[in-house]
Amino acid sequence: MNIKLALILSLLAGLSTVLGGLFIFLPFKKENKDKIITFSLSFSLIIMIGVSIFDLIPEAIKESSNRILLLSLVLPLLGVSYVILKVIYHLLNKIDNKLYKLGILSMITLMIHNFPEGILTFLSTYLDTS
Repeated sequence: MNIKLALILSLLAGLSTVLGGLFIFLPFKKENKDKIITFSLSFSLIIMIGVSIFDLIPEAIKESSNRILLLSLVLPLLGVSYVILKVIYHLLNKIDNKLYKLGILSMITLMIHNFPEGILTFLSTYLDTS
């Protein structure tokens, strides 16, 4: 149980997200920048949804000894996520720039996603590095 290794791996996982965000600061022409950002966000969304639907959810159902318990945990989380995103969307509804709205929603979604992921990375490394 090495707490330093767990902290370092969690830090590296968080910095990897930051590294991906640095892409938007590269010098692009204004008319191309919006297209590149839109493509990047769409591509990452497709990858995340695909991994969730075709890998994570089936694996969780297969490994779960009590599928009803798993569904009783997943469905409320999906409902809470939906409500949070609806509330945020209504707050951002006053902004006219659609790309700015998408960026804010993506940022909030990544923050909600990365917080428990960092905790799980730390705990899994701390308990068993293999």
